[in-house]
Amino acid sequence: MAQLVKQPKRTELTLMMEILKNAVMPVKKTNLLYKTRINFQQLEKYLELLMSKDLLKFISDPFNGYQITKKGVQFMELLDDDKVSTPLTFVVKSKIEKKVKH
Repeated sequence: MAQLVKQPKRTELTLMMEILKNAVMPVKKTNLLYKTRINFQQLEKYLELLMSKDLLKFISDPFNGYQITKKGVQFMELLDDDKVSTPLTFVVKSKIEKKVKH
């Protein structure tokens, strides 16, 4: 019998970063659902938030979907976990997580 491995809970910032990373190329909403492994209501919430901050945009060509904006790319670069974290990065992440929770 296969044993289920419980995945650690992802933060809201982590989910937003996953959505942005998956939207580098135009992507349909359904594909974002599968790639980020969240439910429809959660995806709607994050899409609305990311679009309101001009980090993600709705596109209609080549199909109806979403794509990251230049501002979204800059946001990802600023918070990229692969880079060395600086005190500034920590402060920015903390402020963003607090704003998202409200």
